[in-house]
Amino acid sequence: MDIDKVFNENDRKIYEMEFREWLPEKIFDSHVHVFDAGNFNPGYVMPEKNCYQKFGGIFTIEQCMALVEILLPDQEFSMNCFGCPDADADLNAACRYTGSIVDNKRVFGMALVSPEDGIETVKHRIIDNGLVGYKPYRNFVQRLPAEEVTIFDMLSPEQLEFADEKGLAITLHIPKSARLADPVNQQQMVELCRRYPNAKIIFAHIGRAYYMENVIGNLGGIAKCPNAFIDTAMVNHPGVLEYAFNNFPRERDCFRQRRSDCFFTWKISGNQPSVRLLDGRKLCDRQLHIRCTWRRSIHNLFLRTIARHQRGGNKSLLDKT
Repeated sequence: MDIDKVFNENDRKIYEMEFREWLPEKIFDSHVHVFDAGNFNPGYVMPEKNCYQKFGGIFTIEQCMALVEILLPDQEFSMNCFGCPDADADLNAACRYTGSIVDNKRVFGMALVSPEDGIETVKHRIIDNGLVGYKPYRNFVQRLPAEEVTIFDMLSPEQLEFADEKGLAITLHIPKSARLADPVNQQQMVELCRRYPNAKIIFAHIGRAYYMENVIGNLGGIAKCPNAFIDTAMVNHPGVLEYAFNNFPRERDCFRQRRSDCFFTWKISGNQPSVRLLDGRKLCDRQLHIRCTWRRSIHNLFLRTIARHQRGGNKSLLDKT
């Protein structure tokens, strides 16, 4: 791993000047792809420009934690992780790797799941590996053209019923080019939460709302669902973040970055940082939100999921805690 490709002295200066005294002591990232070479089927060739090429086509727990130590030298870091959801992923192998690195204290994990996976296979992925939920993906829906895939095509009814029964978390990368604003998505996001009230539904990337037009007016439905959460992975638009913080329950949103090259979003352009977290505005309200996220939001959600399994006598998950 060539750290100079993802972090340099200018980044360190920004950290020292702007963030050392400002970041919380504890940071929990709910959306991290961590995987080894076994994540992919034999013969897979990763595209040359894929960001993981910076790390040799993988991003293992060792690489992740080594990078965290450099990027966040003063913070206590924890995470929820899952494999790389490529169409050529070996889902069972990816889940075994995730299971091998979780402890359900500092590192939690989710299973990559296809709607074609039988329910017994999914149960084994979750229980045998001590995982807290699912990470479905549009790539795994093979029977439909990409733009025709809906939220309810991404997991089978049996998989959703199992998640509801066990109180599992589901990190959902919603489909369709209109993203959060798509009317079918708007209807099905709410329907999903109401139909499976014991499952914790985490809408990744604020429902893939990376620009203002996509987010405005489109969080109200899921905001009313107590089992709906959002993560802000890869959302770098300050207006979108501000809108989400102001229009979605604070205890159910999670501020973080996702990938190995995106732990922080500040970079030097000339003599000025191009992004200074939330567009350079140190608002006390946002500081409070970020500082409270660790204790009040997704980390506690995962701990409650594990506790639920303990009460149910799930020995495989107990072994992981």
